[in-house]
Amino acid sequence: MKKALKNLFTVLIFIFILPKLCIGGPYVKVGSSIYENLLYLEARGCIESAILTSLPLTAESISRLLEEAKLNCKTPDAYILKAESLIEEELPDTSSSLPYFKPLHETEAGIIYSTSKLSEEHTYNQKGDTFKKGVNLKVKFNSYFYSKNFSGYISPEVLYQKDRGSLRLKEAYGVLSFGRLNFIFGKQAMWWGPGWGGSIILSDNADPFVQVRIENNYPWLIPYLGLFKFHFFITRLGKNRIVPEPYLWGLRLEFKPNPRFTIGLSRTALLGGKGRSATLATWIKSFLARDENTSKEPGDQRAGFDVKLSVPNKWIPFETYLEAEGEDEAGGLPYKWAFISGIYFPKVPKLKGFSLRLEYASTDKAWYIHHIYRSGYTYKSKIIGYYIGRDARSFLLNVNWWWLEKSVKFSFSQYRISHHLTGEKEYISDFKIKKWLSSKLQIEWDLEYFRFKNYAGTGNNKRLLITYLMFDYFI
Repeated sequence: MKKALKNLFTVLIFIFILPKLCIGGPYVKVGSSIYENLLYLEARGCIESAILTSLPLTAESISRLLEEAKLNCKTPDAYILKAESLIEEELPDTSSSLPYFKPLHETEAGIIYSTSKLSEEHTYNQKGDTFKKGVNLKVKFNSYFYSKNFSGYISPEVLYQKDRGSLRLKEAYGVLSFGRLNFIFGKQAMWWGPGWGGSIILSDNADPFVQVRIENNYPWLIPYLGLFKFHFFITRLGKNRIVPEPYLWGLRLEFKPNPRFTIGLSRTALLGGKGRSATLATWIKSFLARDENTSKEPGDQRAGFDVKLSVPNKWIPFETYLEAEGEDEAGGLPYKWAFISGIYFPKVPKLKGFSLRLEYASTDKAWYIHHIYRSGYTYKSKIIGYYIGRDARSFLLNVNWWWLEKSVKFSFSQYRISHHLTGEKEYISDFKIKKWLSSKLQIEWDLEYFRFKNYAGTGNNKRLLITYLMFDYFI
């Protein structure tokens, strides 16, 4: 009860007091369909300056990319026009030169029904949400304010499960802007890498953590290296861990030397925590990857790279990508690699309105665990990276079809996940129908069917069905 009142008090301060103290743009949340439409426009060749392998992006930068798409695609087809219009309708307004406050930008309400308590463990990429067996009700909204040098965003959520409700802040943060630099303070979900089904090193599978972050809002142009973006964050994880309250930091560098080619370099590391050193020397060792896997090791590290190539030819445009991340090693270089590779076709020949994605992922048995930080690479018991966990293989098939005349989009995804440590195989079939009732109101029905063979190595086969009915209204 005290926590709910504290969250409610924070919401009221944000809505009625902070805007009067602030005299600069909000981010578009990870998971927004805006990013799906941006990727479509990029793969069709309408956007050349976008770096879409790190999310979220600010509304200002997305607005700039939208204008670029309209300029580059002067004779767009109906599907490009639809992608552009959806971005425009859902994007927060940052056009005003005066401070601007919107108490309600987006309201979401949904009914989620699960046939088994297995859903508590097998709810993926939902920003830490888990659903109980039976009926779950969820309502959330977001609001933002915007000015030249300061902006903020808040997204409270009410979740009702089995005669018990809770009010919590899913995301809440402020942004200080100085030129092209943004300083972010607060709770916000992030996604690093080009993967669609998951991200090895940083995803929205776990609850967003409170962080301090710095990044450049707009890419810088560096001679010979092309467009450049960087992201750096520091957070402190929770108390309910074997080593309580360790620090987690992350650094990502992105280069776009060519309008069709993007390179990303990522690192994250755990260090400190109760009973562990967190001195300046420890931080320096962590940054330089010194003394790994020795008696003086500073913590647990991961690092790697990703590349993405766009080929927007007229007949069969496509994007292909690879992410490779390694665990720490005594020599200072990553090893025991994990991979994501994929290919995306925004158009399929002779199938009007269809798009197709194929993606494969694999992780080593050393991933997401550590001999000191034995709670693993987790936050509130959820993996911070790819939900498939360690020593696993995943194959994803995703097909989308736009029925423009009826403003309906169909999506089907099939996942096949093999957990080699236990011998379990997990099959997920995900079918979605999204209908635009108006330019501001969307309704979506989502059906997820899980089949488990040799569940957790027990020899038993199990099934789970989760269905969602969601309403999304942009004010």
